[in-house]
Formats: sequence, C-alpha cells, structure tokens
Amino acid sequence: MPVFEYMAIQGGSKLTFKRPIHENMTLAVLIHSKYRLDQTITFEWLRTNPEQRPEVNDFIRGVVWNDDPAGLLFEEKRAENLIYSTAALFGTQFLSAKNVSWLGMSNRINIIGRSHFWDMQFLHGMGSSKNEAPTETKRKILMWLQIMYNIAMDPTSTSSLSDTSIGDISSKVGAASQLRDFFDKSSDPPVTASVRTLITRNHASPAHMQHRAMGSCFHVIQDSYAHGHTRRVLLNPQDKVDPSSAKLEFKPGCFDRWGAVQNFHTYKGQNSGDHAEHDHTDADMSRIHPADLDSFNHLLGVRYGVEQCIKLTNFWRDGVTWEAGVGQWFADEVFAIASDATGSDTSV
Repeated sequence: MPVFEYMAIQGGSKLTFKRPIHENMTLAVLIHSKYRLDQTITFEWLRTNPEQRPEVNDFIRGVVWNDDPAGLLFEEKRAENLIYSTAALFGTQFLSAKNVSWLGMSNRINIIGRSHFWDMQFLHGMGSSKNEAPTETKRKILMWLQIMYNIAMDPTSTSSLSDTSIGDISSKVGAASQLRDFFDKSSDPPVTASVRTLITRNHASPAHMQHRAMGSCFHVIQDSYAHGHTRRVLLNPQDKVDPSSAKLEFKPGCFDRWGAVQNFHTYKGQNSGDHAEHDHTDADMSRIHPADLDSFNHLLGVRYGVEQCIKLTNFWRDGVTWEAGVGQWFADEVFAIASDATGSDTSV
C-alpha cells in the first residue's frame, strides 16, 4: 500500500506508514467553514472515487504539495487528480537529502530535500537552519501565503495569476519578499517556469488552481501548530487537567489553543521519531471524523490548526483580500512573534 497519505520516513533508510492527518483536517475545514462541503464525504471515499469530486481532490493535492513539491507521490499521467504513485521516487529524493550534510541553497535540484531539510522549510512553518531569526522565518512564510492566497482569490476558472513566472509573481501580487530568490535558471523548476508548473508540474487535470493554493496555505498553518514545528505560547492553561503540571493534557470538551511563536524549529538535526510523534503519525484514525470537530481534540495542535484554517476559508469565501485584512490576521495572530522568541533550533 505505497500511498503517500500513510507514509512517513523514520530513521535513515526506512519507509513506514503514517495516518492522513492533514487530509482529514482539510476535510474538516471544508465541512465546517463557509465552503460547506457535504458532511458525508470522507477521505477514504475520495480515494476510492477519484473521478467524482476533482475540485475537492485539489484541496487534498494542495495540502500534500508542501510535503511533495516535486509531485512524485501521484500518477500525473492520469486525468484523475488523486491517483497515488508507488512513492519510490519520492523516497529516493527524501532519503538522499536526509542522509547528506547541509548543502545550503546551492542544491536547488532536489526540491523535496529543500522543503524538508534545507532552505524552503518555511513551507512547513519552520526555520531553514539553526539560529535563523524568527522574523526572517516569518517573512518567508508570509511571502508564500500572500502568493498562494492571491492565487486562491483569482476569479478566473483556472487562475491566470498562476501562469505568471516564479520570477515575477511576488511583484505581481505585492509580496514583500521575492519568491525568485529561491530559484534560478538551473533549479527545479527554473525561475522562468510558471507558478502553475511549480504547483502542478503541469498535471493533465489541475482542475482548480485556487483550491490547490488554499490547500498549501492550510498546510503551513496546520504544521505551524504542531510541536515538532514550532513552540508557541499556550493561551488556555486553565483548561488543562492539572494547570500546575507541564503535561499537556486537557479536560474533556477542551483542546489546546496556541498564541505567539516562541521558536520556529528546524528539521535538519531533529530527532525524527519525536518529530513524527508530534505530527501524530500513529494516530488512531478510527477516532477521527471530519464532520465532528471534537474528534480532533485529543491531538495536540490539531484542533486549533483546523480552527485557524476555518477562519482563513471564511475570509476566502467572503472575498476578503490580503490587503483588506487577511495579511494582517496572519501577521498579528497566526504568526505573531513572542517578545522572548529565539532563533531556530532542533528542539521538539
């Protein structure tokens, strides 16, 4: 069963299987937001019937993209947009990046390695290397979110903004920093390629670019509330079973809520097992039901990540632009930096 949504990579050379947390979080967002997805739709149904709801599939493709920016986990020769590959090529790129020393920004061919270990970890709400200033990590995160949200807001059916080149997109949407700084003529993809190519690899049926862009935004938000990715200020210690204890166990009906970022972690050098634990790679999926938000309460960082994605989706459905409030919400709430924040480290 070599499909991505159950795959995690632990240790130096072993592929094991994880649970579809991002995917189920995304369906919960679509069900409980103003998108109003049918509550009966499950991830298992989408996988079994990939031709039925391509527009919903593209949210899933978007939320997976941050983990798989090379598009190696899907059969892109198929018209359907939710057909999984063997993941062999993905595993090769991931493990080759994991098992080599830091290559910095000079290695721009392995974009999967860049996303997980090197200079594009901002796609996961993480610092690119040890001691990166939190304001620098935030700057790159906001750049990406501004680009993706503007594509999601594009009113055309296939998003004309996404046909803009990687080199020009930041200027076109008014992003404060340049996406072109991460690509050049020999990178994968090159700086002259379109953002559509970056996001879809020109898949035969990138049915809804707006949905893929929203999915990528979801991933950044969701990851940023996972303890393996960030450390944040706990907003509701009074809801813990024992408020005086360091243990993050919450009363029935309550869940953890998180505020300003104290530290963006960096993956290279982290304990991968501890990181995977906070990504809930062994979660009991029989307890998770996207139609029931409370079913996520026991997973630290998950329920609040869903709630924040619901807010973003409602902004999107209401037509609120980045300039009219979404950008400020990201800057002041989702990625607010605590006064005692420290540079990126490998803690978990």
